[in-house]
Amino acid sequence: MDLPRILSEDVIDMAAAAKLLHEDVSTVRRWVQKGTEVRGRTVKLEGLRVGYFWNTSWQAVLRFQAAPQQTEEPTDTSPPPAQQPPQAVPELDAEQERLRQLAMDAARRFG
Repeated sequence: MDLPRILSEDVIDMAAAAKLLHEDVSTVRRWVQKGTEVRGRTVKLEGLRVGYFWNTSWQAVLRFQAAPQQTEEPTDTSPPPAQQPPQAVPELDAEQERLRQLAMDAARRFG
């Protein structure tokens, strides 16, 4: 089983993603689960559920924000060039690492 791309990125929880997107946590969770309609197509925020908690990555947030500017499906499937992460929030660093380890353990155990 291939691991989700966000596991190799900087994992954040829904609260951190909501702060980056200036939205409510429930809205961000809905974008992960159901997506949102953009120019006639559904766009989802990439996410991964670990136990009861949903996670994403700041890179996935950037891809999600860029989706409205895309008028058609991209032909290049390579990942976007490396970008600088948003301003780091020190108290999230330990939580990010804990979530990444939980996700990796779950993928190994149940994958």
